[in-house]
Amino acid sequence: MSRDKEVVIGIDSSCEQGLVVVFNHKAVLWTHYLQNKMQHAVHIASILNQAYEWSINNQYEIKGLATGLGPGSFVGIRVALATSLGFSFGKSLPLVGVCTHLALASSFPDSSITVVMKASGDLVYVSKYLHNQLLEKITVQKISNLDLAGLIVSDIEEIVNSNKVAILCKGLKDIGFYSAFMKSYDMSNLKDQSVNITPNYIKEANVYTKT
Repeated sequence: MSRDKEVVIGIDSSCEQGLVVVFNHKAVLWTHYLQNKMQHAVHIASILNQAYEWSINNQYEIKGLATGLGPGSFVGIRVALATSLGFSFGKSLPLVGVCTHLALASSFPDSSITVVMKASGDLVYVSKYLHNQLLEKITVQKISNLDLAGLIVSDIEEIVNSNKVAILCKGLKDIGFYSAFMKSYDMSNLKDQSVNITPNYIKEANVYTKT
């Protein structure tokens, strides 16, 4: 079968806007965005199945699934990961992980990008990329401690409105997920990671303990 007919299905719900995407080694072929963060868990499985059926009906060979691993919404990461784990097992497809921040940085054509995304309270996830190469470990910081320079990609309106070189971003672009995957994997030779795939939580979940 031609390489053009080999596809991967990607899934990410770690941001306010989620997505399911189908792509081959050349381009994105099919995309569905999930706009309502509170409804990701309700709809993502059926959208994933639509992507699978579209691929089969158009005679594509599905080489595997790729799931966003965060950092981002704690619940959102778990939604995408649990859905993709169950789906990949049921369809006997290899599963791999994609860093959500790399996908966010790859969504915008700029040489230097700082990604700043909500964590909780006054905390944010921060990562810095140069030509889509991570410069330093992704960290959790207080908004008041941020030292921002260059192009900023953020889901926080206050940061965007106060900075002339900032882009408001509610989630990934399909081209960003595609680019991050292609940077990380050989589509024709995917090695299943489902047994030891690790979510990129960074920050521990808030747990209420009754006293």
